[in-house]
Amino acid sequence: MINIIVVSEIRIYCEGLSQILAGIDRVNVICSCSNSENALSLIEAHVPDVVLLDMTMAWSRNLAQHIAELEDSVKIVALAVPYDEANILQCAEPGITGYVPREASVDELIDAVVGAAKGEC
Repeated sequence: MINIIVVSEIRIYCEGLSQILAGIDRVNVICSCSNSENALSLIEAHVPDVVLLDMTMAWSRNLAQHIAELEDSVKIVALAVPYDEANILQCAEPGITGYVPREASVDELIDAVVGAAKGEC
């Protein structure tokens, strides 16, 4: 079972992703949250396998760095990354394990989560 926390300021985005992922047999959505303080507290308390992090938020990169420093076993998958080399390379800097571009399908999201959890990204 892959334990996940979803982080996004956009409530409907968080809830929608959580509902989709909760329907996958091998995935357990621990919770979702909309700010960095809550995210860090929840990650520290639950130590998920994967954090899905919406990269459209101004504080996403800083949060990714804090997650990597706080709990290095947690894999971070960046969501809504524009599909270009510069943005993808920027994701690697703060310790992000994988990314899901804006154009990705649900199946691609699931593949990214599973790959990150297995250390294949």
